[in-house]
Amino acid sequence: MAGRGDQELAALEREARAGSADAEGLARLGQSYLRLGRVEEARRAFEAAKAKLPSSLVHGDDGVELATLWDELIDLIATCEGRLADAQKGSRREELVARLAQGPLPVAEHDELVRLELALGLELHVQPAVCPACRGPLVADAVGLGVRCARNGVEGDLCRHMDADDLFRCACCGLVVRAWSRETQGRPVAQPGEPPVGLLRRSRCEACGGPVQSWANHVRHCPKAKTADFPRCVACHQRGHHGRVVDCPRCRTEVTKVTCLERQKRGVP
Repeated sequence: MAGRGDQELAALEREARAGSADAEGLARLGQSYLRLGRVEEARRAFEAAKAKLPSSLVHGDDGVELATLWDELIDLIATCEGRLADAQKGSRREELVARLAQGPLPVAEHDELVRLELALGLELHVQPAVCPACRGPLVADAVGLGVRCARNGVEGDLCRHMDADDLFRCACCGLVVRAWSRETQGRPVAQPGEPPVGLLRRSRCEACGGPVQSWANHVRHCPKAKTADFPRCVACHQRGHHGRVVDCPRCRTEVTKVTCLERQKRGVP
């Protein structure tokens, strides 16, 4: 035996098919569909309701606040579109995960998979630790915290990332990034296999708490700059704390720190 909700839904559907449903009835129909998970049908009902409702009107003959209903429909349509987009992302992710189970994905598709999982808030299928240029294995830098290509250079076993000293692999998503350097000036190098450049977090003055675009300018205007305890950079000994955090451009996780960006900008080795 059909319940009251089923009977109401059937009645709303009959009115919609007959073309006699008003905007409010179509909105109720869409909400019923949405509760049942029939998102595409819900969106169509909300769009039909919106088409019947002039946004310029404030009140209908029956006292319904049309402007309020208009705003609600805009929000409901956005909700449906968000759910449909997530469902599409979920389907694409499942397809990529199934292919990954059969073997490695191309670089662009594995990147797509990780970005989909980040967008959906799901556990990541971390990208393998491979050199971005030759796709060979990586080794940890013996001195720093970065990575470099594992090729040894013997008998032509060469790769331009063998001696890299500014490559880092994100511990969260596995992306290999290049830290900010004087050579790149924060811009990616236009050649195949070049990793993306990390994102620099904005500096803030530890003395006054304000944002810092340029330390040279900030020191001239900071109200705390003339105090004896105003910090000095451990690398170049100029006033200010010039270190910057470098984040992964894909998942925004910290990958490393640049000790002194001001020194790099001035071209000091």
